[in-house]
Amino acid sequence: MSERPIQNIWDVPIEEINASDRTFSIRPDWADNRELITSIRDVGILNPLCLENTSTSKRVVRGFRRFAAARHLGFRSLPCMWLPCGDELQLFTGALWENVIGGRLSELEKALAIFKLLKYFKVSEEEALNRFLPMLDVRPDRFHLQRCLTAAQLPEDLQRALYGFLELEMALSLSRWNAADRAFFNAVVQRYQLGKNKQKELFTLLDELMALKEPGSGVLREAFWQESGAAEVDRDERLSPSDRYVRVIKKLRCMRYPNLSNSEERLHDLRAELKIPPEIQFNTPPFFEGNRIALSCSFKSPGELRGIAEKLAEIAESQELKEILEMF
Repeated sequence: MSERPIQNIWDVPIEEINASDRTFSIRPDWADNRELITSIRDVGILNPLCLENTSTSKRVVRGFRRFAAARHLGFRSLPCMWLPCGDELQLFTGALWENVIGGRLSELEKALAIFKLLKYFKVSEEEALNRFLPMLDVRPDRFHLQRCLTAAQLPEDLQRALYGFLELEMALSLSRWNAADRAFFNAVVQRYQLGKNKQKELFTLLDELMALKEPGSGVLREAFWQESGAAEVDRDERLSPSDRYVRVIKKLRCMRYPNLSNSEERLHDLRAELKIPPEIQFNTPPFFEGNRIALSCSFKSPGELRGIAEKLAEIAESQELKEILEMF
């Protein structure tokens, strides 16, 4: 340690800092650090690291990301502040508060923090529920406590996906799948930048298709992508990503529900027979999920409105409408 204090900040040789001691870290060591590396390369380290000088080593309490970035950039020393040795839980709690105030904690980091509190620092479940879950903005009940503990023990591929783009609920559900199926699913989610609802939609379809197979059949969920025709649609670059995804889901739904395709073709024919004018929007529930049809219209004169009313009366008495309603 240098003997040159600067406003209680010391220059500490980087090789003297224990890089393997991650007692107080809640951020995975593989997490993306590129933005911080760029920042430190441009303007240097703006905030000193906080270290604890134990009897065996100098270890980081706060500033793991800065430490990793500085090592990547080849720094020889770092500005550091010393924290008094003592209660590890108190030091960890201080590090948590720094992250919470900075608003930087992801769902995975919250889960890892809770896991470490219970398993390493031996905090009781009651203290976790009453003190630490509210601090981390996690609902303070046993269901969410257990969910965090499970998330903290997910395979690394799911933790990486959760840290980047996957919803927590989805990551927990995907833990039942094998590694190949998870990799395929995550690739589709990334390719189409799917949000929470669409992630769940895709997961449910693929999971239900797998449930139709014999247990132990060895079928991978990617096979449904190929067999349904979704893979062919996925390769069609003439379509926008949003259009491709809509058609991909339609292919999977037709495979999951074999009668769906025939029903959609019949609905298309019936709508054509009704000869609905463009002024009337006749919207049936997608994928036959619902039992109500939405109508709207546009007009610019009383005469047009009367014409629309007459057409609606005609539609109301038609056999085509009766059959359409029976389909939902």
